[in-house]
Amino acid sequence: MKDYSKRQLEIIHASIELIGEGGIQEFTVKNLSRKIGFVEAALYRHFSSKSDILLAVFSFLEAKVLQRYNAIMHIECLPMDKLHETIKSYIEYFSENPALVIVHLNDGIYKNEPALQKKILSIMDDTKGHFERILNEGKEQGQIRQDLSSSDMAIMIMGMMRITVTRWSLQNYATNLNSLEESVFLFLQAIVKADN
Repeated sequence: MKDYSKRQLEIIHASIELIGEGGIQEFTVKNLSRKIGFVEAALYRHFSSKSDILLAVFSFLEAKVLQRYNAIMHIECLPMDKLHETIKSYIEYFSENPALVIVHLNDGIYKNEPALQKKILSIMDDTKGHFERILNEGKEQGQIRQDLSSSDMAIMIMGMMRITVTRWSLQNYATNLNSLEESVFLFLQAIVKADN
């Protein structure tokens, strides 16, 4: 992860909170500076633009996600257990940080920002690659079905998880997201698990 100064990290965290509280439309330099207690010009000593701040937010979040994935890949367990741990980690990540649903999953709002789109795609590709590694490992051990490509299964898993979290967000976090984790895993397991 890139080394951010203490002040830059403060700006990154405040940006995530601001977007989570009011949506991307509330994410303005004026609102951000008010939230942190800076004059607007002071923000530009740490980041060159609003887009630069958002890019730092995504880079920060990408590093956090990769840390979680790397930790899971180093667990000594069967691939199906790694899949379960990943789903659990994904659900926990958003359950503990509801504001991140808006930041992570509303990619359409960054349509006119090529650098941000590229970063979001990079995060998605990291996630897809993580699932593919688990699925390929599972195929080698006979746990995962061979008739579907790991790439297709990874996209299907990501889609289901994304819909689950987005729906939870649209319901104003009314349900316990963690309670959905087991049913999501059992459904996905029924699809990807090899018939032995």
